[in-house]
Amino acid sequence: MLIIIIFVHLSTNINLYINYNIMKKKVTFNSIMKFAIAFLVVMMSISVLASNNSKNEFPDNKKDLNSSEWQLYQENTGVQIYYKSVECNDEQNGIHQQYIVLKFVNTTYINLKLAWNTHLWIDGKCRTCKDTFGEYDFELYLKGGESIEGNCNSSKELAFFSKFLNYTDKSELTNFELAEFFVSPQ
Repeated sequence: MLIIIIFVHLSTNINLYINYNIMKKKVTFNSIMKFAIAFLVVMMSISVLASNNSKNEFPDNKKDLNSSEWQLYQENTGVQIYYKSVECNDEQNGIHQQYIVLKFVNTTYINLKLAWNTHLWIDGKCRTCKDTFGEYDFELYLKGGESIEGNCNSSKELAFFSKFLNYTDKSELTNFELAEFFVSPQ
């Protein structure tokens, strides 16, 4: 949106400058080229700034995705969020996986509604940041003082795949983020 506003503003100023100079008969090829080059430099600078703020970039908050102890992810408006890794094995089928499970703790006495988007980085690239179908948008309701935690059989809002433990050549989770996290009274 900002880029469009700047583009319209610059286009209007260039048009006014050229029209004014045409009326005054001062327009030259060099003056048009100077404005065109300045316009391109400004647009490229805006483009570089916009690409540097991409949601596909790796977030700054590094996590220990192999810890089997609860780690505080964040505390937000009366809610504590923890994560840890757990082994989820299916011995009969020879499947050995690691999952990240979440724990949400309502530290208030009121019922809360939580809402967020889960962003998952696989091999350093966010694979769910541009989810347009809402597959990784979640809601959770917690009563006052209630705590809920995930396990190997939990749905996607409480647990997500991290890696295979018996394969080293497969993709794996390198980070996660609970983005656009909102807490509201229920």
